[in-house]
Amino acid sequence: MSIWLLTALVSLAAWAVMGGTFLAGSRQRPALLWGAAIFGMGGLTLAIIFVSSLDASFDSPWSLFDFNPFRLAKRVWQTSDYTPVILGILAGTAIPVAAVIGVLAVLRRNVQMRFPALTISVGISLTGLFLGAVFVPSGAEVPSQDISASLSVPPGFQIRSYLPKGLHSPTSIAFDSNGKLYVATLNGDIHLVEDTNGDGSGDKSGLFSRKDGLALGLAISDDDQTVYVSGGGKVIRYRDVDGNGKPDETTAIIEGLPTFVYDAHSNNGLTIGPDGLLYMTLGGTSDHGPEEHPLAGSILVANPDGSDLRVYASGLRNPYDVAFTASGLLVVPDNGPDQTDERLLWSPRDELNVVREGHNYGYPDDFGFPPPWSESTAPALEFLSHSVPTGTVAYSREEFPPEFLDRVFVAIFGRPASKVVAVTLEEIQAGVYRGTHEDFATGFDAAIDVAVDNQGRLYIADHIGNQVYQVSWVGE
Repeated sequence: MSIWLLTALVSLAAWAVMGGTFLAGSRQRPALLWGAAIFGMGGLTLAIIFVSSLDASFDSPWSLFDFNPFRLAKRVWQTSDYTPVILGILAGTAIPVAAVIGVLAVLRRNVQMRFPALTISVGISLTGLFLGAVFVPSGAEVPSQDISASLSVPPGFQIRSYLPKGLHSPTSIAFDSNGKLYVATLNGDIHLVEDTNGDGSGDKSGLFSRKDGLALGLAISDDDQTVYVSGGGKVIRYRDVDGNGKPDETTAIIEGLPTFVYDAHSNNGLTIGPDGLLYMTLGGTSDHGPEEHPLAGSILVANPDGSDLRVYASGLRNPYDVAFTASGLLVVPDNGPDQTDERLLWSPRDELNVVREGHNYGYPDDFGFPPPWSESTAPALEFLSHSVPTGTVAYSREEFPPEFLDRVFVAIFGRPASKVVAVTLEEIQAGVYRGTHEDFATGFDAAIDVAVDNQGRLYIADHIGNQVYQVSWVGE
């Protein structure tokens, strides 16, 4: 919401500056005075937006907004989210221009009132847009069409929408030990959703915190007091010691990771391993090489405070998520190259890897099952090219039938259709795994992440559908 409001505000302020300059250029004293007033209103608005962007924190004392305007504009550019920009330009230019024409038409015989009327109309418009940009949350709830009736799950399972209202472009979901759902969104908001009446559906949603920049991954400590959020080259640690649903402490524990050097590659998913360390993904800085950044295209590991950051495994082009199975396997989906050229004559398939410390999984030299002379490790499973596997979770609960225990659910974001698949891994020799997969839930707009709650129910975030769906076992 704030994107188009901010765009409209900037557009109108720019028009006010230009219009005021034009009027002030007149030799008539009334035009000079009213032109200076219009110029001043527009200039002051642009100055406030500029000052609000000097500090990266939305809670900076210098900012009247609850977001950083320049960083918001950068995020729109990075994510190609141009629709609100077009709406904002229309609201900030076309509508005011029409209003000006209307004022001039009404007052065509009253020259004395033209300049005051124009000044008042510009002032009212700027004030309205400014108040809207300040007070309308950038992560406001959005309409969500419930498509659960058209979704397909296996016999014995039930799927239904979970969020009380839609949330704009969810990117990652995670549960704490009490069944509270954290939802990260593309604009950096982290929402907390609860089922307060125990009927199995979320009925209370509130803003937990707002990260400056993209929020693409979530992890929650066992004691529920620490929430880790990754994306945009950073990992932020939020501490909610008193459990009131608001962070008491916010710390950037990792910064400076390469992000969006190539396309949408960034630091995405993260999880807390059985050893208590933080494991996270980091996409490469190119499509298929060369790779020049020492940390890019890898799985990273660090202490819970972000210290001792190092490469755990390399050769992963654009891994979106990371998860541990109950037996301790580290599973990571990886997205293959987008382009072909003289170095790469075909489109390799996307992968699911069982990652081992110190191993290399091919990127940028090999993709898929490597040639015999390669030292890279083969994937456990291949998906179709450009299918875009994203969120991943291993099932370790007992609500689903026994055959699902330790199976891996993977969200397929892309083609030929968005869905969630269930993967079965088999150790064919010591430390070497191969997988098979089958469709589990189909029909989504863009399934992006999966999670399991403390009752053993599976949840699927739909990025385009602005909804999270719950899958539960109801029997044959």
